Amino acid sequence: MSERGSKGNAIAPSTYRSWLQEASGQYILQSDQQRNSTLDAFIEISNAAQLYHLSRKLDVLLKRDFIRLLPTEVTFKLINYLDWRTLLRCCLVSKCWNQVICSCVVVWKRSCKQLGLQISTEQDSGHFYKNVFLSMLSRIEMFQNGTAFETVNLVGHMDRVMAIYYRDGKIATGSDDRTVRIWSCEDGQCLRVLETHTVADVKFDNNMVVTASFDNTAASWEMATGHQTQLYIGHVAAVYTVDFDTNLNLLVTGSADEMVKIWSLSEGTLLRTLSQSEEGWVTKVVLLPHVPDSSSYTIVSAGGQSVNTRVLDLDHQSMNERNYWALSRCRSNLQLKNNKVFFVCSNSTKDCFLIQFSTMNDGMKRCTAISYSRDIHSLLGVGTKYTLFVSDNGDLCSLDIVETDTLKVITSMPIHEFRKSKRGSTFTACETSWLDGFDSNNDKGVIFASSLMDNSIHLVKWTKRNVQQHTDEMSCSLTE
Repeated sequence: MSERGSKGNAIAPSTYRSWLQEASGQYILQSDQQRNSTLDAFIEISNAAQLYHLSRKLDVLLKRDFIRLLPTEVTFKLINYLDWRTLLRCCLVSKCWNQVICSCVVVWKRSCKQLGLQISTEQDSGHFYKNVFLSMLSRIEMFQNGTAFETVNLVGHMDRVMAIYYRDGKIATGSDDRTVRIWSCEDGQCLRVLETHTVADVKFDNNMVVTASFDNTAASWEMATGHQTQLYIGHVAAVYTVDFDTNLNLLVTGSADEMVKIWSLSEGTLLRTLSQSEEGWVTKVVLLPHVPDSSSYTIVSAGGQSVNTRVLDLDHQSMNERNYWALSRCRSNLQLKNNKVFFVCSNSTKDCFLIQFSTMNDGMKRCTAISYSRDIHSLLGVGTKYTLFVSDNGDLCSLDIVETDTLKVITSMPIHEFRKSKRGSTFTACETSWLDGFDSNNDKGVIFASSLMDNSIHLVKWTKRNVQQHTDEMSCSLTE
């Protein structure tokens, strides 16, 4: 027997074939244990050339990579049956698997939809959809572990803040110190201070600020200079709520005198006075154009136990009016979305209900109610995917994000004690586009602002996502 590593002498081909045929026949007759012993003996006397040849044969026979060998369209068909967790595990197998799986647009687009993501533009890159998926998966898991939000306080007012309003990355706050402050949500800087009256409610756009006041008046102010452009005098009690539309040139106010008044925004003249359907303060008014007919507009008002919707023509005459009665008391705040009004009410046993109805002239329908297990202080926003509440659990309030369809609580974040207001003017939702589902960019900025007892403003902001850290942690968890 030759020593391992020697080349040996070649035998004649005919002799070799005869030997191989006889040896193969004997090998087939052996038991598994004998076959293993025969292979061990041959391996023992083989040199590097034979061992290398054996290794390559084993790779082909025992380590067949169907991802590498199959046509791409067949591979895509197969991986389309895998869920996202299995897909991510497969990406860890090899660079080839990761490249092929990441390039499959269909599976990652489907995974994004299953996660409830909203992607406005179509992409032909599987890598794009996978990155969006991982990014939003990171955000949803941050919901569950309580790290999705961070907080910051804005300091500047010298007296209680009774009005907060958000628009386009800025917050307006109105105070009993007779000022309105405009803040940047990005860096928390105070951009402008307007000298006003005591402020019960505030709205603004790029050019104008309007305020409702406890002194029974409303007013409009130039944003740039702080100059008062109009004073609206006519209510005989505190004006609690205000809204305006520059295109309609209208301003609407609601007051503790139980009246809703319609004003010329630019002239300050009173155009019409409307009474609420039930006795009680008017705590909320919303003015919006009537979309199907440009010659009319809609006013939604809330007070006491009722919510009223009025469709008026441009002469301010009523075309349609509906009154919706809450079971016991209507809680702040009214929320409007896609011509539907949402509000929260409670009955005598303190059960809370989410009420929905349409503002459309030809589409007003009977209210529908969905019970919710927590004591709701206020409804902040309603989306197709999520709904945002402030719930009151006695000494502690929390910011609740729930699934709109099932009202299952996704996360509940305790929030600082804020000034309580039946009007809902001392807190507000801010960025709410994510309520219709996440995309790759809408989980940024401030989602909630409230007035604290020390006269500061408390902001709840999204924390930044660390997608790479999440990817590394996911890879570790999948391989455990």
